[in-house]
This record gives sequence, C-alpha cells and structure tokens, in this order.
Amino acid sequence: MCHTDRGCNITYTGKRAAAEKTVETYAVHQRDDRKIRALVAEGKERKAAAFCISWEPVSNAHFGA
Repeated sequence: MCHTDRGCNITYTGKRAAAEKTVETYAVHQRDDRKIRALVAEGKERKAAAFCISWEPVSNAHFGA
C-alpha cells in the first residue's frame, strides 16, 4: 500500500520482500534493545552484556553478526 501521491517505489522483483524483511529485522533490533535496557535498569549489567554479545539465539545471533 502506498501512502504518497507519487506512487510506490517498489519497482523491481524482490524489492518489496527486501523492504519488508528490513522492517521486520529492525523490529527485532528494537525488541532486543528494549530487553538490554530493561536488564540494565534492573541492575543486571552482566546479563545485558551477555544477551548483547552472545551467539546463542539472542541479540547478535538474530542478525548473523
């Protein structure tokens, strides 16, 4: 769905899927960021750091970083 008067800028095959994947990935990043900040606010800095840098199925692993 377009929200501009100039039309959508989804012009090649796969562009929409790529844009949607980008938005989904950013949402995961935001969720992880909220978790890290909550852990820090609770005084659980070590758990926050472990979550942030772990290769377990959390934070970094979400992005293959």
